[in-house]
Amino acid sequence: MTDIEQECIRRIAEAKAIPEDSITPETTLESLEVDSLDRVSLSFDMEEQYGIQLSDGQLHQIVTVGDVAAAVEQSLAKKQTATDAA
Repeated sequence: MTDIEQECIRRIAEAKAIPEDSITPETTLESLEVDSLDRVSLSFDMEEQYGIQLSDGQLHQIVTVGDVAAAVEQSLAKKQTATDAA
């Protein structure tokens, strides 16, 4: 499990008051009762922590906890590519 996946799990567990060990990257956000407001809050938290911007397209494709982490990793890679090009 990546650090980003662990951070996503930690934040979701805290927000939903459930044990971290009950969440895996394959767990769906729906099964955790993560609603649209929770998704927006999670995305803002991750954007702030990692200094990235998640697109609306990325947010709409998120189904699992692992998808959240993948979107963050993808945004980090784009940010790094832009930094390298500058």
